[in-house]
Amino acid sequence: MFHKMEKSVESIIFDLDGTLVDSLPDMHAASSEMLKSINLNPLPSNQVRSFIGDGVGKLIERCLDVYGLKVSEVTTQVFMEYYYANPTTHSRCYQDVKGVLSKLYLRGFNLGICTNKPSSLTNKVLENLDIKQYFEVVICGDTFPERKPNPRPLLEAVSHLKSKTNSTIFIGDSEVDMQTAVSSNVRFGLFSQGYRRGSVTEFICDFHFDKYLELETRLKGYF
Repeated sequence: MFHKMEKSVESIIFDLDGTLVDSLPDMHAASSEMLKSINLNPLPSNQVRSFIGDGVGKLIERCLDVYGLKVSEVTTQVFMEYYYANPTTHSRCYQDVKGVLSKLYLRGFNLGICTNKPSSLTNKVLENLDIKQYFEVVICGDTFPERKPNPRPLLEAVSHLKSKTNSTIFIGDSEVDMQTAVSSNVRFGLFSQGYRRGSVTEFICDFHFDKYLELETRLKGYF
């Protein structure tokens, strides 16, 4: 199912991890630190990559589940302390993200973030990578009791931007993001180089793009 794209888009809301920022290196490092603290071998980066998208808690749970273990206060504390101290040691914005965000902002689009990442970590990442200034609203995994794919976080972001669902595009990289957009009746643009688990052909989206300069081209009809 695809929406008919009209020249009425006022707001663009982005996911964070795997969409604007390649945060896998630092999340992999945090998971490795956690596993080493209980005398277990770190998991391959690609395996940890497949665990991203449902929030840090789920990432920790999935890493431990590989070894048949349950989450504990100790493992969560080790992961969170390490990651909070090192959220952008190796993480970087995807190529051309900053330039495209700047252009969209200057062209008058209302920009927002809707992520399952906790607010403390989200704000550090946005500040450290110098992109926080572009976003009028930042909805995180702990902003409301509900998280993506529940539609509430995205709909609250739309409301905060004083926009409507039919004049908003949500940009994400994963099945969770797609499900959120569909349940919110918001257009969805897929960044195909993020942390999706399935094929691009399996996604319900209005468009997909491999590079951020392609996103700029996709949106030219709304400038």
